[in-house]
Amino acid sequence: MKTKILTFIALTCLVATACNKDDDSQQIKEETIEINGKHYTIDYLRSEMARNLKANPDSMTYNSEDTTFTFHQYYNARISVLRLFN
Repeated sequence: MKTKILTFIALTCLVATACNKDDDSQQIKEETIEINGKHYTIDYLRSEMARNLKANPDSMTYNSEDTTFTFHQYYNARISVLRLFN
């Protein structure tokens, strides 16, 4: 009887842990925007903006409403993405 109970507990634990697998096949779609007929990823634009302004790319947040980047140190400092193409 003990063997059956232990086997049942072991199988229950095995089934419970097998159901919690993460799905690695699901890829995160990167956000892109179109400028002058070309598509650019936000990461690319962030790195180019940081390179042009000699800033840290991690200190910038993209604002999708008006296609600008905000600097974390200066909340109201927004710079347009279009600045890269002018």
